[in-house]
Amino acid sequence: MSLLNRIASAITLLFLAFSIAIRGQTDDTKLTKANWRAHPKIEAVREIVRTVNEGWEKREFKTTSRNLEVCGDTFTEFRRLTVDTKGIVRRYEMQYTAEDSGGTEQYYYDHGGQLRFVLIEGSAGNG
Repeated sequence: MSLLNRIASAITLLFLAFSIAIRGQTDDTKLTKANWRAHPKIEAVREIVRTVNEGWEKREFKTTSRNLEVCGDTFTEFRRLTVDTKGIVRRYEMQYTAEDSGGTEQYYYDHGGQLRFVLIEGSAGNG
């Protein structure tokens, strides 16, 4: 999959996660450009991310990881799956490096295993 396709897919997932998070909340306050940073619906998603990260750091969750190498060191991929004590996925992380690019994708899930937030970071070796 080309870098542009990966970026397009990641952006689509980000909007999907955002729309799921917004739909799952019942606050009647409209989300606007002016209030989105402190809006209760956004704060709820931030709380999920914070809780998952804290649980991961405290080793309250079970984590498995896998390294994949394709074409030697031309393309490498690292995947990490984090589940809670009930076996529900709480975080999925994928990192990859290619000849001139790399990226990290983190997917955060709520207590019910529903995707709530996606964080995507990319880099390019050519500046």
